[in-house]
Amino acid sequence: VESLIVSGDGKSIRLWDVFNGVCLHEFDCSVSIFSLTSICEGFFLSSGGNKIQLYHLASRKVVKSYETPRISLAVARLDDDRFITGSDQVLQVWKF
Repeated sequence: VESLIVSGDGKSIRLWDVFNGVCLHEFDCSVSIFSLTSICEGFFLSSGGNKIQLYHLASRKVVKSYETPRISLAVARLDDDRFITGSDQVLQVWKF
């Protein structure tokens, strides 16, 4: 692993160079981030507020956004076609 995606101060996600301890990029977010998950090489999802966002690392951009009916506290890849979000007492399955 050469880089790491983290969120820890609310409304930002940072891409770090693990070996040099240098922040390579900071993604601006409009909501507080509760969960991050890698879904495949070069892509990751974030959940926060009522938004799920799909990021492309190479372009450093959000490539797709999803609106959720409730605040999503967690997001995880389910399989090649779907991911799942969780909030208080509700699980939701989504298609990429």
